[in-house]
Amino acid sequence: MARNAKSNESDRLIRNGFRFIGPVIVANLCAAFGSTDPAVLKTAMKPAQTQSTKATGQTGKPPEAQKPAQTPEKAVAESVKQERDRLAQLAVKLWAERKPQESIAVLKQKLAFERENLGNQNDEIINSLRILAAYYEAHGDLESACRACSDALEIARKLNENGKDHWRVINAIVELDDMEFLAKLAPDERQELRDAEQSFRKVREASEADANQIRESIEILGRVHMVRKRHLGPSHWKTGEVLRELAGLYFAQANYDAAQPCFQDALRIAEKTFGPTHPVTAMNLNGLANLYLTQNHLGAAEPLYVRALKIRQAAFGQSHPETAQSLNNLAMIYQGQGRFAAAEPLLFSSKLIRQRVHGINHFETARSINNLAYLYFLQGDYVKAEFHFTMALQIREKVRGPDHPETAFTLNNLAKTYQEQRNYGAAEPLFQRALKIRRAVRGPEHPDTITSINNLAVLYLAQGNNAAAAPLFEEASRGCEKAFGPNHPHTASILTTQALLCYGQGEFTAGELLFQRAQTIFDAILDSRHPDRAVPLEIQSCSEWRRGRSDLARPLVARSFEIQMAHLQRTAAIQNEHQQMLMAQNLSASLNLWMTVTSVADAAADESWPYVLAWKGQITIRQSERRQAVKNDPEFAMLRMLAARVSTLTSNPPGPEIRSQERNAWNMSVALHQSGLESIEKLLSAKHPHFRHDQERKRVSPGDIRAKLRVQPQPTALVDLLEYFYFGKTGESSERRIAAFVVRGDREIVRVELGPAKPVADLVDRWRNSFGGTADSRQTGQELRQRLWEPLANHLDGCETVLISPDGQATRFPWSALPGDKPGTFLIEDRAIALIPTPQLLSEIPSEERPPRLAEGPLLLAGDVDFD
Repeated sequence: MARNAKSNESDRLIRNGFRFIGPVIVANLCAAFGSTDPAVLKTAMKPAQTQSTKATGQTGKPPEAQKPAQTPEKAVAESVKQERDRLAQLAVKLWAERKPQESIAVLKQKLAFERENLGNQNDEIINSLRILAAYYEAHGDLESACRACSDALEIARKLNENGKDHWRVINAIVELDDMEFLAKLAPDERQELRDAEQSFRKVREASEADANQIRESIEILGRVHMVRKRHLGPSHWKTGEVLRELAGLYFAQANYDAAQPCFQDALRIAEKTFGPTHPVTAMNLNGLANLYLTQNHLGAAEPLYVRALKIRQAAFGQSHPETAQSLNNLAMIYQGQGRFAAAEPLLFSSKLIRQRVHGINHFETARSINNLAYLYFLQGDYVKAEFHFTMALQIREKVRGPDHPETAFTLNNLAKTYQEQRNYGAAEPLFQRALKIRRAVRGPEHPDTITSINNLAVLYLAQGNNAAAAPLFEEASRGCEKAFGPNHPHTASILTTQALLCYGQGEFTAGELLFQRAQTIFDAILDSRHPDRAVPLEIQSCSEWRRGRSDLARPLVARSFEIQMAHLQRTAAIQNEHQQMLMAQNLSASLNLWMTVTSVADAAADESWPYVLAWKGQITIRQSERRQAVKNDPEFAMLRMLAARVSTLTSNPPGPEIRSQERNAWNMSVALHQSGLESIEKLLSAKHPHFRHDQERKRVSPGDIRAKLRVQPQPTALVDLLEYFYFGKTGESSERRIAAFVVRGDREIVRVELGPAKPVADLVDRWRNSFGGTADSRQTGQELRQRLWEPLANHLDGCETVLISPDGQATRFPWSALPGDKPGTFLIEDRAIALIPTPQLLSEIPSEERPPRLAEGPLLLAGDVDFD
């Protein structure tokens, strides 16, 4: 879903057109090449809505219905506005009646009125001069048109005396140059340009097009490009404008090879014409970055998005819709890199800007809500994701319509959310709707359509409906290489899921061939540490396990777990506790599979326990370091920055098309940042004891724990419990089980399988009613002892102290209160029992080598508390 989401969003972002100038000047630029369309000229003369009006959604209501009684100053301003509007509408009417001279006379009257009431040095005067110039040009009076453009430039320079390169000044210069150039052309040449402009505007103003309309529009723009190139030159901004629009159409077709040179040429022309810090340049940077984002070239897209954001912030400020668009786009990069903490504030800011400017029921606001939902989805917060996807869907259905591609996009995302929650009944009709829309609008070979086909196939596979999944997988596999390319992550993912279907049908040879093809693609495009490498390894491991080949399954899932654990550790530095817990839930699937494939007799406990040890308690330890004084140390901020950079680099390796020299530079950058990260950790460890202890806990090994147990004052053992999901082999049932690792300093580690978790849960529920206070409860306690304690006791002989690290159902009752060896006694009477949240905290338990130190401060003791 991730890449498909980017593709769909980017499509709409690319084709925004020359929006930065505003509706008045857009129409002026069209009219400058001869537009006589009354509708266009009416748009040109329509005063721009204020942001406050858009935000309230009260456009069209009379002012007195929207606002309280006006002050005298506001009353005068409203009177001036009404007169300007009246003159503008009169000019449009006269032009539509083919009375150009009278229309121009009214525009001159309007300009004189504005100068009298608004002053001469005003942006509104500049806009009016541009409109007047457009009318002069359309009437054939090029000399007057040039004079009006010159007057506009003079005012723009006075308004921006401290910024000769200000984008408004550059606009005025470009418009004057264009008008002077037009004046030198022959009448037939100007007419050909006017006809081309009409064709260009019709393409740009067309509503969302289907595949056939897009092909037709590409042909039209090809002819427009030839005309502009011949009369204006290959490097004119109007020629670049056509290239940008062509690129957007190629992008909509998923013809990325054709789109890229068009985007690149359009950007080059914009930089040459307007300069490197102009909003038009930002728009072209944005278009090229959208393409890179869709192709998963995040490293190439990010600097372009950053440049575009800086330009827009400088030109429009922090609260402009264009700035909101750039914030949204940059957040998409961070999402793709797994930098969720960096993405979230950008998405929130984008949403707030769009909601204030456009209102809630607007497609731009819906886009921000959708992307925020997708962030929650990636973090595993499906409740929040469902809420926001539902809201975005309601807006898009209302604003865009039920059969719009953006509606299909959100339908797909909401269906994925339901699927992750195993609500397959809710997911299926949404996937089907999305596929139907995309087949009709995008065509059968579009990447969005192929993605929908694959998503529905995966759903059927999850439901066990292999008969329905098989033809869809076959269709997706036929189209994926053409839609995405032979070396794209989507292609590899589709091959992987198709391999899973083959495995489920017992076609192991065919499944292995598909999986090997997918692995070849992943090897070529993804670094060995990339998190996307983990899932295919898990799938193959699960297949080998169900075929009874646990020896082949173990190294595969071990590698998957190591990749995901490293990713969790890298991203943890920039995530809060809740976000880390959600990511850890995804990692638990690998741990479940690892515990499954190592549950057989030939798997050594000292091989399987290190992975359990690495997983348990990681979040507690990482959050502990933040709660200590180290969080205020500037070097800790540097640590987080370096950790974020390492996460970004490893999640975003160079693609196969990148030259070896650049790949070597990437490898060196990873190594340098990793080295810097380790150096900062050493500095913080030397300065802060708490941080040093937390780092030591992270690196604790089974050998360290066994050594710690050996130096305890009394013979001590550790019992580390884990509740895991057992994946049954073919013919076996899958269920939750409980395993325990008995760790002693004087013996090898022992793994003890304690059986299914469900019977233990039932016994705990019964026992908790009275904790042995009734005959039934005492019998239940005895059954709990038999299930959980007695299998362990065989390995605890000679141990006076037992440290228990519980998990799952084993956390729901006091172990010390289990029945003891003799009737009427408790376990605490036979041995010293202590609970420890995670084995890594064993380092905090005092030993003979380090006597305990009493904490300073007052002590409060309370006993015999009556909680009733």
